[in-house]
Amino acid sequence: MTYRSPRDLVRGAAAVHGDRLAVIEAEERLTYSALAARTAEAASVLKRAGVVAGDQVALAFPNSVAFLVWFFGILEAGAIVVPLSPTLPAAAAKDIMETARIGFLAADDSVAFAGEIGMTPVPGAQIGAGTGSTLWRGAGAVPAIETRPWAQDGIMIRQFSSGSTGRPKHMFRTEWNYFHNYRYYCELLGLGSDERLLGVAPFYHASGAGSFQVALHLGATLIVMPRFLPGAVIQTSLRHRPTVFRATPPMIEALGSCWIERGDEKAFDMIRHCGSGAGRLSEAAVANFFKRYGVRVRNQYGSNETDTATIDLDDDYQEGRVGRPYGGIEIEIFDDAGKPLAIGERGKVGIRSAAACKGYVDEPELSAKVFREDGFVFPGDLG
Repeated sequence: MTYRSPRDLVRGAAAVHGDRLAVIEAEERLTYSALAARTAEAASVLKRAGVVAGDQVALAFPNSVAFLVWFFGILEAGAIVVPLSPTLPAAAAKDIMETARIGFLAADDSVAFAGEIGMTPVPGAQIGAGTGSTLWRGAGAVPAIETRPWAQDGIMIRQFSSGSTGRPKHMFRTEWNYFHNYRYYCELLGLGSDERLLGVAPFYHASGAGSFQVALHLGATLIVMPRFLPGAVIQTSLRHRPTVFRATPPMIEALGSCWIERGDEKAFDMIRHCGSGAGRLSEAAVANFFKRYGVRVRNQYGSNETDTATIDLDDDYQEGRVGRPYGGIEIEIFDDAGKPLAIGERGKVGIRSAAACKGYVDEPELSAKVFREDGFVFPGDLG
């Protein structure tokens, strides 16, 4: 697969597939040319507001066309995207903004914390695609991060761990990291431009971002849903017939056990690939989903540091089994001294992948424990 900067996913797709349907959201439909025009408008708005290469711009939206427009508008402006949950408490959002020294925020007008963290709206910064959204600016000058946009080592995304084991850890992902995340997935599964991807997992999270990454890379169609509600997912799928569904275990469990009407079992008849990641997937959930819809769910494994690294394509699913690495990714099991163990021995999981980040921001001691110089990353799992 030929490398192309992920910053240009929308522009590149528009150049080749301009008239093809890019996004469906409720009753709105956008071709790739229309989506590219809106992202270019967003990039212009950001530049007029003072955003320069290396600036960090936070993004807080539910899944929507507006999320995509601002996301790629930020990238086309040469800046760094910082995706945030739109439901963050104001205190948590302010902590992230101050710790990361983020100077701008693009947010849906439904985001409660936007007006509570010491930022002010940028006058005249609305765009046609951003109806119901606002660009905010921090009070003081914030220096840009030294990076090289459109270079393979250029910083493109700042993301965070969940904070489940303490304060969230910050990580930078380069354009090279991001490219390989969707490259591995598309190559292994043999996906093409005729796919229709169901985008319902949160786009601000890596598990949801994969849906729009893959769709735009392929020149395929993305079906956007603002949130997961089982009935809405079933009805949307009956209407638009997705072929790829990147889900999470709670989604699989809910869809396999919720009340359905006659005919709803055909909702996923066109699915070629249904994957589940970002949590433990039970055998019961897989069995119930298959019994109801006739679709096998493929368990995936990865981490915040590495993105998705393995997938289980076998039909006899066993809980806890995560399959084999994607092509180009290495996984080994190590002892406490960092030496590789033989097959069948239990130890620490090490992952070496071009999609993995290189360390935690401003945490050299912790980074040294998790990220080895030879490229192996230790996310803290045993295998």
